[in-house]
Amino acid sequence: MKYFIVFAVALALVNCVEYKEEDIIDSYDDEPVEDRAMCEDDDYEKPTYDIKDAPTLFYKFITDFKKQYKDENEYNTRYGFFYENLKEIIENNKGAGGSTSDINSFADYSDAELAKLTG
Repeated sequence: MKYFIVFAVALALVNCVEYKEEDIIDSYDDEPVEDRAMCEDDDYEKPTYDIKDAPTLFYKFITDFKKQYKDENEYNTRYGFFYENLKEIIENNKGAGGSTSDINSFADYSDAELAKLTG
């Protein structure tokens, strides 16, 4: 029993070792996380969309995020929310600021639904 306790304490000490920030590796590849920061990437381009492509983008959105709507009425309502949110994404990405907007799984939500999520 004494050896088990010594082993457990030694194992706990090994697991408590602090790592330097540059040693942290992103799970997707072997580059350090800070080297991949979008704000430091001069080649990064914000996503650009044309509002005329909204129907095609909505179809891709439904496919990518596996969205299912109960009927045509809900489909049309969600498309309307998607369309309005797409206009905001396009407008937000026009600026030279540091923020970027893109289509995500919430792109078919109303402002009220989004407000409930964010509190």
